[in-house]
Amino acid sequence: MSDWSSSSSPSGPPSPLDLREIAPGIFWQEVPSATIPPYSATACYWVVGGGHAWLVDAGDDSPAAKAALLAAHEALHAPRLERVIVTHWHRDHSGGARGLQDRLGARVVAHPDDAHRVRLVLPDPPVFEGPETLPGQAPGGHTVTLVHAPGHTAGQINVWFSGLRLLLAGDNVLGRTTTVIVPPDGHLRTYQKTLARLIALSPRLIGPGHGEPLADGGDVLQWYAQHRADREAQVLAILAGGPHTLLELAEAVYAGEGPDTVAAGKLMLSAHLEALMEEGRVALRRTRDYELVVGE
Repeated sequence: MSDWSSSSSPSGPPSPLDLREIAPGIFWQEVPSATIPPYSATACYWVVGGGHAWLVDAGDDSPAAKAALLAAHEALHAPRLERVIVTHWHRDHSGGARGLQDRLGARVVAHPDDAHRVRLVLPDPPVFEGPETLPGQAPGGHTVTLVHAPGHTAGQINVWFSGLRLLLAGDNVLGRTTTVIVPPDGHLRTYQKTLARLIALSPRLIGPGHGEPLADGGDVLQWYAQHRADREAQVLAILAGGPHTLLELAEAVYAGEGPDTVAAGKLMLSAHLEALMEEGRVALRRTRDYELVVGE
């Protein structure tokens, strides 16, 4: 059982509560989490109304994350927490769900594909329910739909408030960077199809998985889709000059960037190369070089 009573305070001075209303009754909170730079926090979202609440994502179960979530709950006048929606299995989004279930009695919702992965990575996972158990009306009376939005992970779900044109996008969208797709759980072509489906929703505002909310949500998604197409064209242009290893490709694409950016870039480029190999447009040689297939 996750102990939220004895470890609900961080070891140092508490951080100021970062809680902001982004739509009527919907609050963005930056929750400290062990995540991937340049981020140091997970964006969590409280949906509040009539003394009831839902929470979308729950941080990583660290003492700082627990303290931040409990402080927000108190600041919102301690509503009854009915649901925690886990957008995907990564620990910086799912880790705190069990503690909230134990302490506040919340029911935890996740897609079955990612609920299975949470059970593999957390020593004390929550009891999950499927997306079909979520009511169609959230606290505050907002109409809500859970959208299966795979690509970053197989079971990622996004939360769509149609009346507000607000999309809580998990890690399908980030506040200051593009999303990293890491095979085999991540799949680029699936992610690109998800982007097209999200674009069709025409969101006005996007709550990303990390970073601050993004206005002009439709434009953000269009830019994401175009960026992935441009990156693929860049990879093909480099390979047209001859075979390259993954590291050589990353160093060419991210020329002038630091080693951390190149390392992260290798992960993203691996997803592009996987897609191109699936389509027979690129081949991997025994020497670990990637090359264009003749005729490409």
